[in-house]
Amino acid sequence: EHCCKEKQDDSTTYFYFCLDCEERSFGHDADCSHLQHPRVPISIDLAAHIKSTNHQNFIPIKQKAKIQIKNLSFSQDFNKMIIKKWKRLVQDGSITKVKYDEPRKCRKCGTLIEDAIDMFKHIKDVHINNS
Repeated sequence: EHCCKEKQDDSTTYFYFCLDCEERSFGHDADCSHLQHPRVPISIDLAAHIKSTNHQNFIPIKQKAKIQIKNLSFSQDFNKMIIKKWKRLVQDGSITKVKYDEPRKCRKCGTLIEDAIDMFKHIKDVHINNS
């Protein structure tokens, strides 16, 4: 868990990584490549972060930063929970559109899928139940 939980929403733009948060939460040494642990992004409000944590070690997020995020939908351990939470978001009205503008390829096998419902079903039937 991060030492700072910055209030965020869909429009939050991040400008810095807090190396002190990363050190405290995940540990790393001075020559760390930052590829083996999660990053801790901070918005433009560094003052609030410094005030709440007393951290001082930040680096700017470069415009062309490559961020790799694992898709937990393909995880045997998390697939069921992801689908359950997604269904709840649909029921609550937070997600109102399930059909993709353009068909999307499955990231594992390349099958073209028309909407999120069929994508979750495909992942579960083809990649989770057969693994």
